[in-house]
Amino acid sequence: MDERVKEVQVWLNETYGGVPGFEKAPIDGKTGWPTIYSLREGLQHELGISALGEGFGSSTKAALSNIINKIRPGYSGNIVKLIKGAFWCKGINPTDFSASYGSELTNAVKTLQSDAGITADGILTVQLMAALFDMSAFVVIHQTKKSELIRSMQQYLNSKYWQELGIMPCDGIYQRDTNTALIYALQKACGVSGANGNYGPGTIAATPTVSVGQKGEVVKIIQYGLFVNGFNKAGDFSGYYSSKIGEEVVAFRKFMKLAPETSTTADLTVIKGLLTSNGNTNRDSIALDTSKQLTDTDIANFKRYGFLVAT
Repeated sequence: MDERVKEVQVWLNETYGGVPGFEKAPIDGKTGWPTIYSLREGLQHELGISALGEGFGSSTKAALSNIINKIRPGYSGNIVKLIKGAFWCKGINPTDFSASYGSELTNAVKTLQSDAGITADGILTVQLMAALFDMSAFVVIHQTKKSELIRSMQQYLNSKYWQELGIMPCDGIYQRDTNTALIYALQKACGVSGANGNYGPGTIAATPTVSVGQKGEVVKIIQYGLFVNGFNKAGDFSGYYSSKIGEEVVAFRKFMKLAPETSTTADLTVIKGLLTSNGNTNRDSIALDTSKQLTDTDIANFKRYGFLVAT
């Protein structure tokens, strides 16, 4: 049990327990979603939002954007206590639990920014508040070399795209947010208009073919994609397509049965295969995936069309 977190929980319930819609925090000294929800609802109340909710959605962000530039050193009030309480729940020490915004809180903001991979200027933003009032972790959960390398990738993606995508976790765990950011990075590198992190027709059309000797952002994304798929284990994220990276592409092609299996070139089939679960759906295949038991007639028809493997 963390006594500081318990102090935050007690204060939340005493301060907002009578507010309609407020869900009381458990008094157990443990950070968890119920306490985060209470912090969010306390913030919503302070922002003048009457219909409280567990989320940190558009209404909360819009209301917060109206005052975020005022929440600076010298500011005081319950919002500061909520921010400090959220820092305690993050495991970051804002020094005290007062209502005054001092240099110690600025240092806590810088710590979170540094952990997230963005410029540590100590200035609060709506995106940083959304990351703070959340269960997202910004330190490695499992202390392994692989986790540290994934975290470095998450921090790099945050450093480039946090203003557009928000601040994603940097916990060393490859997850949906990380994958979305990788696809978004590819779209930006390829000049796809309306980049959204979804590998749609526009991204498919813009995906380049990359070969040994090239360098740049797309190469870096390929290197990240290889790593999270179990290749490029050395963690070469240099952005240079070396002969070694070419060998890793060959290994990926052979593992996935992507013809031509000996090619060191990363084309659409390789790149989309690295970044999406279904890969290039237009590629030739002799296998199919089905959610129902096949009949003899089904099997005969599939074999007639050249399919040999069903899962």
